[in-house]
Amino acid sequence: MTSEAYQMYAQGFKHKEIAEYMSWSSPDNARWKIKQFALAHGLPYPILPDHSLIYNLYLNGMSLRDIGRYVGIKEGGARKNLHTYCRKNGIPPPIDPSLKAKVAYDLRQKGLSYGKIAKMVGYYDRKNCHTAIKRYMEKECLPKPPQQTPS
Repeated sequence: MTSEAYQMYAQGFKHKEIAEYMSWSSPDNARWKIKQFALAHGLPYPILPDHSLIYNLYLNGMSLRDIGRYVGIKEGGARKNLHTYCRKNGIPPPIDPSLKAKVAYDLRQKGLSYGKIAKMVGYYDRKNCHTAIKRYMEKECLPKPPQQTPS
């Protein structure tokens, strides 16, 4: 019975879901039983996300939100794992947070729309992108980017 719970855990089910399925009293009880089973049988516990998978998915255009859903963690956790992988392997992060606004400003100088820049650089929406570019220009005393011509 505990082996079934471990298999569920390995497939990504949450401890709460396992406890409900197995009719155990609490998620903490499920966590303890799964851990004891894993240790007794030489199985890995906890099963950690594959950082290289997260990095490769992100480089191939998958959003952090979707990567989090795929791996079974939150968006912030996916971002943290991505930066951890980059730091441990001496790879520069795909977009360094300190350079995000500069990259967005440069793209805006080339005439791209705020919506496209937001998707490319990783802002939540075009409004946040616009605000970041505006703050960056004020901070660096830069000229206003050109208006996009309607096509």
